[in-house]
Amino acid sequence: MEKHTKICSFSIRKTTLEALDKYVAARGKRSRSELVSELLDFAIDQKKHQHDEENIPGDGIIPEKISIKWYESLYFNSLRDYFYSGDCWFEIRLHGISVSEEGEIEEYDSLVDKLNEFHEGLINDLNVKLGKDSDLARTFIGAIKSDDVKILAVRVRGTQEYIPGVGPVRNVVYAVTLVNVKENTHSKDHFYLDYHAIQVLDVREIGRAPLSTLVRKKNKQLAPGYLYWMPITIFQNKMLVMGVRRRALSDQAIALVKSDDVIMVTNQAIRVKKNRK
Repeated sequence: MEKHTKICSFSIRKTTLEALDKYVAARGKRSRSELVSELLDFAIDQKKHQHDEENIPGDGIIPEKISIKWYESLYFNSLRDYFYSGDCWFEIRLHGISVSEEGEIEEYDSLVDKLNEFHEGLINDLNVKLGKDSDLARTFIGAIKSDDVKILAVRVRGTQEYIPGVGPVRNVVYAVTLVNVKENTHSKDHFYLDYHAIQVLDVREIGRAPLSTLVRKKNKQLAPGYLYWMPITIFQNKMLVMGVRRRALSDQAIALVKSDDVIMVTNQAIRVKKNRK
């Protein structure tokens, strides 16, 4: 069987080695060699894409073509004859989600169930207020059955607490809208509007630093290749900021959007409440 590792030796600063050993010991399960390999892989990957990050306007004026693509993708903008504004976001609250190894799966299932309830309620309201055969009702029902229109659900806040006799549970809030993804996923433009990279910033932070700085300070695990960070809406004192990425680096993200009916964005961290003693 072919080996996937090879032994080599090199010098390293004592202080670096001490820091490395402390890091390994803190995690418990990872060997020094495995960690060094991962760090080298990451550094090489960053270096490989370094030219992509050079001369990129961090917070310059976002080209009109990019902002228009987002605006036109909002499904409710196609209903201008019925709505005053196309920037329609709805609140979905999920309570008492049990936290386990499958916590994220349970959160997704709970969100889908809640969205189905919301959808049925919205259709019923349209049928009652406008009539089952109204143009708006027919247009809306037809659109949400299309593969091109997806539900975009962004977690804007979440808390976790321990309930005696039940265990740890989560309560989360999502901002939800509909987006027509076809012009984004099938486009030949050099950029891609990365829904899964949407970041949630407190409006009180805005102005303290460039958006790109605020985003990268909050999420240090962001992949390279982002050209711009574009504000898309303000929801409950939170600013939603979308990453505009090089299309050449976005194949995996595009495939995920095409396959899922719900684009679930969970970049916003869960705040753990401490139990009172």
